[in-house]
Amino acid sequence: MPSVPEFLLRKLYVPGSVKSQADGYEFQLNNTLLPVTVTSLAVSADGNPIALTDLFLQLSGKNKIPAAFVSTISPIGLPLNTPLTLRVLSGGSLPRQLTIEAETQEVGLLRFTINIKSKKSLAGLFNRPARALRGASLARRVARDPHHPIFHFTPPANWMNDPNGLIHWQGQNHLFYQYNPTGPLWGSIHWGHAVTSDLVHWKRLPVAMTPRRNKPDADGCWSGTAVLTPDGPLFFYTAVFPETVCLALPDDGLRKLHPSPRNPLIAAPPPGLEVEGFRDPCVWQEGPRWYMTVGSGIKGKGGAVLLYRSIDLLHWDYRGPLLVGDLKKKKPFPTGYMWECPQLIRLGDKVLIILSAIISPDEQYSIACLGQYQNEHFKLEKYIKLDHGGRNFYSPLSFDDGKGRWVIFGWLPEEREDAALQEAGWAGALSLPRILSLSKGGELRMAPAPELESLKGRELCAYSGKLSKLPVRLSDDIPIRNACFTTKLKSRKNGNVEFCLAASPEAPERTLITIDFKQQLLRVNTTSASLDQRAKGSVRECPLPGENYLELKTFLDGSILEFFLNDQMTLTTRLYPTQTDDLHVFGSSSQIGMQIDDFRMWELHSCW
Repeated sequence: MPSVPEFLLRKLYVPGSVKSQADGYEFQLNNTLLPVTVTSLAVSADGNPIALTDLFLQLSGKNKIPAAFVSTISPIGLPLNTPLTLRVLSGGSLPRQLTIEAETQEVGLLRFTINIKSKKSLAGLFNRPARALRGASLARRVARDPHHPIFHFTPPANWMNDPNGLIHWQGQNHLFYQYNPTGPLWGSIHWGHAVTSDLVHWKRLPVAMTPRRNKPDADGCWSGTAVLTPDGPLFFYTAVFPETVCLALPDDGLRKLHPSPRNPLIAAPPPGLEVEGFRDPCVWQEGPRWYMTVGSGIKGKGGAVLLYRSIDLLHWDYRGPLLVGDLKKKKPFPTGYMWECPQLIRLGDKVLIILSAIISPDEQYSIACLGQYQNEHFKLEKYIKLDHGGRNFYSPLSFDDGKGRWVIFGWLPEEREDAALQEAGWAGALSLPRILSLSKGGELRMAPAPELESLKGRELCAYSGKLSKLPVRLSDDIPIRNACFTTKLKSRKNGNVEFCLAASPEAPERTLITIDFKQQLLRVNTTSASLDQRAKGSVRECPLPGENYLELKTFLDGSILEFFLNDQMTLTTRLYPTQTDDLHVFGSSSQIGMQIDDFRMWELHSCW
């Protein structure tokens, strides 16, 4: 878990655990999130810091220690589901509010406040018609936002993240996804739902699955997948606090998913494993048996894919780790300490394990592990980055779309601060559909789905010719916002071609797209794309395919940029210019006379 919102941290507090003692009081925390190593701890009561000499800690089954002893030299490990009692020496009354600050090796500073005697919030008690009216008003405002995409899937408003439960069923492709219907920040996770018959035109449907009070998924219905059985689709997902594997059964129309009364199917990680997490089940069938992968990490070793087996989809036996990373390995790139959303698929004569790796609190990306799989064993051949935009393409999920193709979608997070998301009223989108395949040489390929051609409107411009150091306007006089453009270049040993997305070459807001032949890189720089200080911007790099030509396909949709290089490499990033009504594409070259061929641009229509 790369970062932990405060509302989740508050769940560490054991309700009703504050009790008076002869010399003060005590309360309990129970770690249900992820194992951490604490290097310092501070507690304040009603805004007043408690002296470390007056604070004592005791893990269940361990000796009591002073908080002053906890340091980087002598840290304290907090394993999962092990109560921690905090004893405070005090002569006053019981506190009304406690604030806990803990510095950890894994996720940095954790800070949260508990209101011991807080009143129940009245938020959310407004009546249904008022809620619907407010939602419709927000959706209209979001639709007018120039940063909001029109041909990438999104909910009408509020937050979305991982794609879930992708399945082809009765002539339609069903998408479920992580969704917060109450706001544009992560939390209160439901399963949203939409359908498409062609991968690009979508119909939104009502929420399919909702957290239920006093049930395993009370704190959120987290990520999972669908599997087609002889009796129809079944859905496996993650319940949290603690993380468990659960099952949901659909109604006849696949409009509602009903959690099974047998939940949780798997109530805890395998005994004896100290894991970093336990989530995101994915199920498939081999002969009479069913298999499941679960995302995890083994503390001190690296990310892990755990393998389970079943004959009835209800009772699951742990078979061992299918694949474990190496925290020490840095080449071709680090693979991190926790793996999320693992999925095993067969592609030609190879097997891919698709996963998303947490490298550090600030670095995550999606990986394909290419290799061979037989008799519950996976032989890794190589790691491949699925997208060179880092976390900008995350938690991908693929499925057979009924045409014999493996189609993959990923979650596209935002690259701006929470305050900007609150103001905008929305966050997150789905990537364009990408078709997975293997080349004749066994290389992984990812091409934009050909169905995207149906979104094309008028052609905005066409250009072929030589570039100079002075920028040439390639997009004529028509401003662009939701469009795609393609071009072809011959590979060279030196020099570069640069495309500038801006109102003018001198504009302070500009996105630079550089094809650097000397370093064999595509570089996308959005650090000056916006004058809004809440838009972070980044520099992303993608290696050029090792071929004698480059065909670059670029999709610009509001704040989304997706690049495809020879239908082999991809890079996704975000940009949030404050001036969106006069954007153009300019081309230049570091070497006079460098040729670009068949630069063409089309406007793209809405996916709704």
